[in-house]
Amino acid sequence: PPCPCATSAAALPPLLILHGTKDRLVPFHQSVLLYEAMRRRARDATFYRVEGADHGGPAFWAPKTLDVVCGFLARCLK
Repeated sequence: PPCPCATSAAALPPLLILHGTKDRLVPFHQSVLLYEAMRRRARDATFYRVEGADHGGPAFWAPKTLDVVCGFLARCLK
């Protein structure tokens, strides 16, 4: 599949990236690179590092993480 950062700005919705800092499946740095590429292209991207989290799990459902998700949705769905 094509890289999201190469897609036309008009065709790409806002992007929320959540990534656990202890992810054993996908390297954390891949999300950092995606976020940086999106921002260089002036795309709407939000990055949130989930401290100590693996690839999913309870930390993604913690109140602080859910606040980030809800804030992102509220901003984007106005």
